[in-house]
Amino acid sequence: MSSGEHSEAGGPARNASHSEAGGGVIINIASVAMGQVGVGFPNIVHYCASKGGIVGMSEALALELAPLGIRVNVISPGMIETPMIDPIKQDPKTMEGLMSRVPLRRFGKPEEVSDLVLFLASEASSYMTGSTVVIDGGWLAG
Repeated sequence: MSSGEHSEAGGPARNASHSEAGGGVIINIASVAMGQVGVGFPNIVHYCASKGGIVGMSEALALELAPLGIRVNVISPGMIETPMIDPIKQDPKTMEGLMSRVPLRRFGKPEEVSDLVLFLASEASSYMTGSTVVIDGGWLAG
């Protein structure tokens, strides 16, 4: 790809009305399960791979779309209180193991993720693009 070409993924965003208006924000959701250090999950390779792909795609789009004033960022949550984790909550041993790895010793709340979305969509984050923001109760820090 030459320096004057763009990927197919960036095409729709380049042609959208918000790019003509001088900007916009794309916020993608990944996961700490994308294979970051200290976080491994067996039997969900497809999930981990897709979440890692979201980060790579978002970083590339951030570079392609920045000249149009379009910012692209990623939120990478840990364990958030959603129906997806209901089976985990039913297994005390699994719960104990997970909570021992999360310094805040609790699941995140959906509102905490939505507050982060609002921040990334706002002017308060106008100098952020190509970033992945982790919201995991300290899981990756430990």
